[in-house]
Amino acid sequence: MARKNQVTDSPSNVPLPWEGAAFVGLLGVLVLWQGGYYAAASCVVGLLAAGCAAFSAIVSARARGRRDGSIAIPLLIAGVGACSLASSAVHGLTLTGVAESAPWFAVAALTFLHAVLPDAARARTMRAVVWLGVAIAVLGLALMSMPGGVEGAVNAGRLQFPFQYANTSGTFFAACALLALGSESARLRRAASFPLAALLFTQSAGACGLFACALVALCACRWREGAFVHVAEAAALTACAAGAFVLCLVVGTGWALAAAAGAFAAGSLAVRRLARAKNARRTALFACALLVACTLACVEALAQTGRAAQAGRTFVERLVQMGDAAAVVAANPALGIGPDVWRFLYPYVQSAQYTATSVHCGYLQIALDAGLVGAALFVAAIVMGVKRAASCGNAPVVCAILLIAVHGAFDIDFQFAALLAFLAMLLTLHAAPEPRRRSRSLDRAWGLPLALLFLVASFAASGFGLWAASAKDASASAAAKADAAAIRQVLEQNPFAKRDDSVRSDYAEALRRAGAWSELAKAFSEGSITSAEQALYAAEALYALGDDARAEDILLAELEREPGNVDLFESARLLLASHDAGEEARERYRQAAARANAMASTGLAALIGNQEQLPETLA
Repeated sequence: MARKNQVTDSPSNVPLPWEGAAFVGLLGVLVLWQGGYYAAASCVVGLLAAGCAAFSAIVSARARGRRDGSIAIPLLIAGVGACSLASSAVHGLTLTGVAESAPWFAVAALTFLHAVLPDAARARTMRAVVWLGVAIAVLGLALMSMPGGVEGAVNAGRLQFPFQYANTSGTFFAACALLALGSESARLRRAASFPLAALLFTQSAGACGLFACALVALCACRWREGAFVHVAEAAALTACAAGAFVLCLVVGTGWALAAAAGAFAAGSLAVRRLARAKNARRTALFACALLVACTLACVEALAQTGRAAQAGRTFVERLVQMGDAAAVVAANPALGIGPDVWRFLYPYVQSAQYTATSVHCGYLQIALDAGLVGAALFVAAIVMGVKRAASCGNAPVVCAILLIAVHGAFDIDFQFAALLAFLAMLLTLHAAPEPRRRSRSLDRAWGLPLALLFLVASFAASGFGLWAASAKDASASAAAKADAAAIRQVLEQNPFAKRDDSVRSDYAEALRRAGAWSELAKAFSEGSITSAEQALYAAEALYALGDDARAEDILLAELEREPGNVDLFESARLLLASHDAGEEARERYRQAAARANAMASTGLAALIGNQEQLPETLA
């Protein structure tokens, strides 16, 4: 891949425009706000981004300043949100549907800030984002080094900060490390030691494996260009980080930050010596051999901790999830089943015992939420961005995009708005080639009205989403306080809440906490139950009212519908046994448990390794 135009390596004295600073700041807020996993966080950032972008578009149009960027990719991203919203409308618009569709518009508005900047300004903004990633890595390592770790930032010895999910955090750090190692800035290359260390401490097998593949591809590109010193530097810096990680596994993760600082110092020393090497090619080969040795040491260390075996079992479980989700998409191809509906649907279609409120395949999750049309728009945006970066010879950006795109095929990365915005930044780094650039930029007479219309729509969608997310949060809070009256009022007055399964579950929980058994039994009869939680609450209410027969019917019918729900079987078994269920109910339970055990011991389910054999008797 020839380096025709390294946009990412613009002179460091190019000033960072205020739009770029706004993008970096808002992305930083989104990353630290649990990665924008919750819709409310994404919508707040989306409102601010849409306002800043609209102001920028108006000012640039009045000043007749040239904008080299294109809004094609932000439009495609917003199109995914539109498909998601349309899917929710077709299946019955709900608060969840609105709240889960809005982040796509928020990401599109944030991406617009970056997409329409001049080439050099986009490159300067991306470099600032990579430095932001370095700073976040340092902060994460510091949190991991604290005694006992910090709750939410560290779990089971794995770094989860900043997304509170180790695998997505690993993907973010891996992409930042690749971009840093591929930079022309020597200072930024040396700083790659910190995201490299943070990546390893997440212990994400997928992110680490894909990073290794991407690093090999990047080094191969550099080798063909004759940049042997850069290859040696990348290998040496990565080897130092790997060595520091292995050392920490021996002495304790409380030394994470100190080990990363040591790796940075050792890597910096190695870089200075490599620059003076007489035979750069031989030195690069030696550095690569050292990296291979350190990589093997990492793999062996992780195998000793059991992490490698766990990753293998998890991968098989995800294949089962994907198969179940693909069957649902095949039955609802155009617009899917609606945003976040999988959370309540999967117990009824799962072919093995697992808990997955989101499918561990980002593309299938998008197809479930927004249909194949929405998934196609998202894939089109990725392909467009990769083609632009490849045509400009930008190997680091191509590798980073592909790393995120491939990892998202096996995890829930695209549920985090911050990672989506980071990916969108890379996709829009390179402008569309001429003459397409002229047809899609703000220089055209229709460019400004189109941009403002797009931003107004994004602002409205983000605001609507924030309202819906706030209503859902209020419902959950009322459920915790047993304030059934507040939720009942929402259900009666808000048409989007009546069909929302999460709000209805909150209502059932509030009634149960308040001991309103009659109202609970009336509200959740056999035909209106849409989750195991609702079935358990309804059965408990009927038992309290002395209607044992109906309680047993509801419980056993739900067990027959959800053979993979281990928690439901355990709760139902205890409830049935405590109320001395009759022989007919006991036989139905035995048959349901036998069917569940048969499912858990056949097909791919048998390879997962964590399937439980359920008791087939109530006693």
